[in-house]
Amino acid sequence: MLLGVLVAGSGCASVQESLNPTVPVLSASASPAAASGTPSSSPSDTTAPAKTTKTDKTHKSSTRASAAPRLGGEGYSFALPSGWADATSQFKSLSPLIDVAAKDTTGTPGRAGSNINVIVRAVPKSASIDDGAKTFYQQLKARSKSVRRLPDTQVAGARSLHFVGIVSAVNLDMHDEQFDFIHGSHLYVVTVTFPPTAKPSARSHVVHALVDSWSWRTPRSL
Repeated sequence: MLLGVLVAGSGCASVQESLNPTVPVLSASASPAAASGTPSSSPSDTTAPAKTTKTDKTHKSSTRASAAPRLGGEGYSFALPSGWADATSQFKSLSPLIDVAAKDTTGTPGRAGSNINVIVRAVPKSASIDDGAKTFYQQLKARSKSVRRLPDTQVAGARSLHFVGIVSAVNLDMHDEQFDFIHGSHLYVVTVTFPPTAKPSARSHVVHALVDSWSWRTPRSL
């Protein structure tokens, strides 16, 4: 299943409008899914601001990540976990909102697998990620069995909101993680989805490899 993602429109009159999300819902099998959301851990419904951590101890740099194949998108690139492949064309056919996507190719064909997708949208220079925090949370909560906000983290120097939750689709409880952050004049919404069979250690490895390896480059004009 491809995790539901939030998208900000460009050219809006206000910061809040530009950060108001809509949610495309897709599946890893290239067919519409019934629901979408964010990953595991014990649920705790709260919109209270989370503390920013300049360095997340679980997000230490990895030499293996730096040597991995990279997937580049609108102003950024990141390392793909071992066994993952670019799936942008497949996912764009389901939602043109997606900038890039990748999926785990090591699982059983026809079964829900892990995937990553990224949405990028222009926002006003005055935009702050905090302006959209409540809306992001409410959107996730509306489509998830559980959702909670974790402490903010850093993605290549950008302060990022971090949400986790569980969404039920096709009788499966999918584990999702979502990162929302602004760099320059663009909002980045990164979501990672895992099947219920994915072990916590495996999920942690994928998420940390993504966050640790993220780097910036000059974006194309949106």
